[in-house]
Amino acid sequence: MIQQVMAVRNSVRQPRRTILLGGAIAFGVIIICLVSGFISGMEKAVQDNVTLFSAGHVLVNGITISESGRAQNRISAPALLDKVKALVPEAVSVSQTAQAQATVVFGSREQQMRIRGVDWESDRLFSGSLVLTAGSWDKVRKDRTMVLGAQSAKRFGLGLGDTVMVRLSTASGQQNVTEYAVAAFYDDASSGGMNTALVPVSDLLADLNMKKGEYQALAIFLRDALLADKTAQAVEKGLTAAGYRFIAGGQGGVGGSAPSSAIIGGARNGEAMNGGGMTSGGPGGAMGGSAMNGGAAMPSGGALFGGAQFFKNMPAGTTLYRTATVTQMSGQTGAVLSTIKWIGITVFLVMLVLVAAGITNTYRMVLLERTKEIGMLRCIGFKRKDVFAVFMYEALMIALAGSMAGILLSLPLGVLVQLIPFDPNGSLGSVLTRGHLVFAPTLGSLALVVAAVLAASCLAVLSPARRASRLKPVEALRTVA
Repeated sequence: MIQQVMAVRNSVRQPRRTILLGGAIAFGVIIICLVSGFISGMEKAVQDNVTLFSAGHVLVNGITISESGRAQNRISAPALLDKVKALVPEAVSVSQTAQAQATVVFGSREQQMRIRGVDWESDRLFSGSLVLTAGSWDKVRKDRTMVLGAQSAKRFGLGLGDTVMVRLSTASGQQNVTEYAVAAFYDDASSGGMNTALVPVSDLLADLNMKKGEYQALAIFLRDALLADKTAQAVEKGLTAAGYRFIAGGQGGVGGSAPSSAIIGGARNGEAMNGGGMTSGGPGGAMGGSAMNGGAAMPSGGALFGGAQFFKNMPAGTTLYRTATVTQMSGQTGAVLSTIKWIGITVFLVMLVLVAAGITNTYRMVLLERTKEIGMLRCIGFKRKDVFAVFMYEALMIALAGSMAGILLSLPLGVLVQLIPFDPNGSLGSVLTRGHLVFAPTLGSLALVVAAVLAASCLAVLSPARRASRLKPVEALRTVA
């Protein structure tokens, strides 16, 4: 107990030094907390934006060989939906989905866009995440309606109720032209600058020349994005046991043998096609060169299935399945985020080293100044371990106070940075939420920061504390006499 009291007394009697040392620790903690908090926010934003962009946390894709020998992105298994629902009872929704790269035309203006089919009755992802700037969800649920991004609508000069023409390729590679009435606009900035038009999935499947009961993929929406990979593994295992021919997500081929080199939208013996618009931006997860959020493109070349040659000589009607998760679909954005994480770890370690160096240098000076005091303490009965404990307690108290001050100061600073608007269509778009960076520190990360700073402080003061404890009383008193 006496050691703690003396540690407090030493800290108080030299307030300037204590404040300077504690302030240096607090500054380091502020930097660490801001970096870790924004990295955590970026990770969450990427997951949310990719989930919106790809229509689910987990996607079950299928490639079916047609009578003509073409590999087409279509699923015609009536029982698959119910089987997946049974395998993932905790899912918020499991719904059929489809998408197509299309040209949207209004008057003399046209724009290349991704058209996403949504089952508005069962899908809760879009209606629960998108912010409508005009229109209503009731109107969206009608046939032949479209929900368009507000920025895209502005470029077109569109208003609610206007009709746009859509040109796309069918599942068999033919060109089709159809029309949709614009029922609502959503806030592009709130979805990371997503450039996607949403239409009823039944209408899009008809436009893609799908037969009744056919679709391109199943979209699984979970309550927690962190469960996506585990859920995909469970789905793969369950479907394989049920007799579906499944390409394992981590293997790139049946039994791990097939190459993972290109997405197959539809091909005949290696002849690439645009199978139902499922180009490099298909729900398989590799978004190709199609820029998401102003250039943060998803990875081209990330294979959904093996190359077209893989399907050669397969009998007509054969269907192969594969899952893609929000983690895999993060693509280049996820790679950039991983790089940012390593930068954050580097910053964390550098700041710890600087804090430790500052503490070490400070206590070397303290040792010189307190040599006589240490000698007197040893003369009145203090043992080596008592002197050592005084130094350690003093350093820990200052480190703890500095850490708590740094955390408390970092929280309002992080909130202020959140208020700075960024262009959601720029290079930062994929890591933004509603056009802003998200500061999302977790209790665990803050506790880790405090623990790391305290550990660094202990290591930093270890050498001066040992030297202080080893001072011989007579020599300490004679040195300053």
